[in-house]
Amino acid sequence: MSVLEVIRDACPHCEAMRNIRIVCERETMKIRGEDVEFDSVFSVCETCGKDFASGEQMDAEIESARAVYRARHGIIGPAELVAMRARYDVSQKSFAKLLDIGDLTINSYEQGVIPSGAHNSLLKLVSIPENFLRLYSSNKSKLSERQKAKIDRALARLAIQNRATLEVCESIPPYGKDFEAGKK
Repeated sequence: MSVLEVIRDACPHCEAMRNIRIVCERETMKIRGEDVEFDSVFSVCETCGKDFASGEQMDAEIESARAVYRARHGIIGPAELVAMRARYDVSQKSFAKLLDIGDLTINSYEQGVIPSGAHNSLLKLVSIPENFLRLYSSNKSKLSERQKAKIDRALARLAIQNRATLEVCESIPPYGKDFEAGKK
């Protein structure tokens, strides 16, 4: 256990202001039946010696364990999902309609809930603009005209960016005999 800092705060056990150590310790939590080891931050009263965690510390503990689990299994995280929706300029509700999943599902994933294996695979696939475009073409009838216009503008922006990247790549000479001759 390592002490991160000492603060003056209320101890819920002593019911008085005390010096409180904010500590970090390796802990294990089960996520989907699997042990996940992570860094847990909690508080310890220097007077009574009892430990406790604030709501914020408990939320951070759960997210820390989930982050380890996501990294271990290649699962998309909340920030990636928010960035993906921003790239396509699509609301949570419209994104759920395009993916043909429940309205609150995207919101729960963006709040930290770990997607199922099938949903994670689907989200990874639509993170590739070409795949999103295919899905959008198939399901855009489910969206309002306003939402379709927003997505169309975002896809046009992505197409311009991709063309610019392709032009830069095409301007770089390929590796070949000339490259090999220059190495000698």
